[in-house]
Amino acid sequence: MDYNVQNFINSGFGQAEYDFRQPKGMPNFILGGNVIAQTSVGDNLLAGSPFETYQASAKAQMAYAGWTLFIAGSATGNQSKIYSPFGTKPNYTDMQQVSFDNAGEKAIGGSAAYDFAAFGLPGLSTGAWYSQGWGALNPVTNVAIPDRRELDVWLQYRPTEGPLKGLRLKTQYSNVWQQGNVRPTQQEFRLIADYTVLFRPEPSVSKH
Repeated sequence: MDYNVQNFINSGFGQAEYDFRQPKGMPNFILGGNVIAQTSVGDNLLAGSPFETYQASAKAQMAYAGWTLFIAGSATGNQSKIYSPFGTKPNYTDMQQVSFDNAGEKAIGGSAAYDFAAFGLPGLSTGAWYSQGWGALNPVTNVAIPDRRELDVWLQYRPTEGPLKGLRLKTQYSNVWQQGNVRPTQQEFRLIADYTVLFRPEPSVSKH
């Protein structure tokens, strides 16, 4: 995909993933990679000066016996950070608070999640995700920005059948550490509740 906003930004994105789709009861793997490319356009109303940057990220994911294990890494170009004026960011290292996409920043992280369906609790899951970023800099002054780390933990209930199907309840806690911040840690807690309703016609029944 690519979108161009006159005098503002041109942003392109590409992604490829491969799902090995192993038989049930076997570990399943998914590999993926994506890239974001951004440039200023026209009068540079977004940043005030011309810029050109990119971010590339990759992931490896395994699901087995209720567990989902995930590792990811990313690298951002030195000229500018990644901008997201119209929504969230699609890179694999985008976490609850930090996307690890400052100019020159590299990041690596991993997560583990568990689904309690095997214990008679379908839809209940929990997990944790930790990432470390380093090498960021201010592209104007070329001064290094301190490294940063983030830890996310969550608990979610999302039934897949029965009268509560469509409901999602999720709690998320996040903490960010970065030297030089006004506060030694930056904590954030979220409580999410939503309900999905599907509007679609009933499937037709063949008379043959």
